[in-house]
Amino acid sequence: MAFSSEATEVAVAWRDRALRRSLDPAATRSMARLERLLDAVRELTNEADDSSFTVAEVAARAGVSLKSFYRSFEGKDDLLLALLEEESRTGAAMLRAALDRATSPDERLERYVRSLFKLARQVPGYTNVLVREYRRLSVERPAELAQALAPLVLLLEEEIAEATDAGSAAPADVTRGAEIVFGLLLDGLADVTLAGRDSKEVAASIWRFVAGGLRLDEKETE
Repeated sequence: MAFSSEATEVAVAWRDRALRRSLDPAATRSMARLERLLDAVRELTNEADDSSFTVAEVAARAGVSLKSFYRSFEGKDDLLLALLEEESRTGAAMLRAALDRATSPDERLERYVRSLFKLARQVPGYTNVLVREYRRLSVERPAELAQALAPLVLLLEEEIAEATDAGSAAPADVTRGAEIVFGLLLDGLADVTLAGRDSKEVAASIWRFVAGGLRLDEKETE
C-alpha cells in the first residue's frame, strides 16, 4: 500500500530529472512510463518489504524494456529516490490534514510524531526502503535524499516554528531542531520496522523526549 497514487500538478524534482534524461520527445508518453515504473516499484517494495528487487524486475512489472527504463532513470538509486520523494510529498499532505484537527502548537507537534508512525504502519514497503536505505543514501546522494524528504522535514520545521512563536518551544535553531527531531523519528521507525518494537510505545517515548528537548534551559531562565 502506498500513501497515494494521485498525480500532483507541480512537477516534483524526480520527475524533472527523469524527463530531462528521457530521449522520448513525447512528454505525455514519457510521463505515463514514469508512472508505470513508480507503480511497479511500489508493488515490489510492498511485496518484499525491502529494496531487494532488481531493475529488470521493475521494468518487467511496469511492462517496459530495460532501454526504456534507462531513458528515465540512471539506475536503481534514482528510482528509490523517486519513490521516497513521491511518497514523502503525499505523506506530508496527509500529515498536514491530521495536524489541522489539533489546535495548540503542542498538540500539533505531538500529532505529527504519532501520525508519522501511524502512516508508516500503513505503508510498510515505503517505510522499509526509507529506514534501510537512509544511511547509505545520506552518504552517497545527500542532496537528492534531502530533497526527497524535504516535504516531511519542512512541515515539521513549520510546526516547530509555530510552537516557538507561541512561546511553547524554545529550540536554539528551528531548522536544525527539525532536522534533529526528524532524525530521531527515523531511528524510531527503524526500531519498529527492523527490531519489531511496538509502534505506539516508540512513538510515545519519542514524543516525551522531543517535548523535553524543544523546551531548552534558556527558555526556563528568561
